[in-house]
Amino acid sequence: MRLPATHFTTLAVLALALGCGGAALTEVQADRIRSDLRDTMSKPVADRETRDAHSRHLVQAVESGALDRLDRSQIRAAIGKGRACRNEICDNAGFREGDWYYEIGQAASDDIKQLPVLIIGFDHRDVGTRVWTLTTH
Repeated sequence: MRLPATHFTTLAVLALALGCGGAALTEVQADRIRSDLRDTMSKPVADRETRDAHSRHLVQAVESGALDRLDRSQIRAAIGKGRACRNEICDNAGFREGDWYYEIGQAASDDIKQLPVLIIGFDHRDVGTRVWTLTTH
């Protein structure tokens, strides 16, 4: 089985690129994007089309910069507390147990073998400084 493509970026670099490439998000826009991502995380995924739509939504949320410069408590308030990063995906991507792991959607069928994944890595100040996604589209 071929693993889905991955997307890795440093939030600071992404923020700089977004700042140079266009208008920055307003706080209202960022809140809406984060709220939509949180809603997507709880939606059932019964087929590949839905899973891949969730994957595209995840990438759009990350690339928008809506998760940039948030600390652990702000991320918890925005999209919920992630699970401790204790699995092979986290290990292979260089994340620690204190970083947060999220699956995007809820598998509603045995046909769904892999959901999109968001991992947020925190620095010593508890600021999310690294984001990694496993996409399925």
